[in-house]
Amino acid sequence: MLSERGYRNFRHPQLMLECTQLATAWLNTPREQQKTVEVGRCVSATFAALAVVAMSLAGYLAAGIAGSVLAGLSVGLCPRSWPMRIT
Repeated sequence: MLSERGYRNFRHPQLMLECTQLATAWLNTPREQQKTVEVGRCVSATFAALAVVAMSLAGYLAAGIAGSVLAGLSVGLCPRSWPMRIT
């Protein structure tokens, strides 16, 4: 996503920016800042949910159902893995 002045904001992960740009194009999102932010937050939340599922699957493969539950909870409840903080 480009700023109003036409340059890339490198304060965010590039994969997230690229996926947000693809999602806004796919969803025909208007080129408004708030709408783009909302799509970006959905993309970020999707990545976080996929990380929990992937870690839970890895835990299941390593230690069965108990490993799945523990791995999923450890990633899902870790504050550093939350897509955005609630203020």
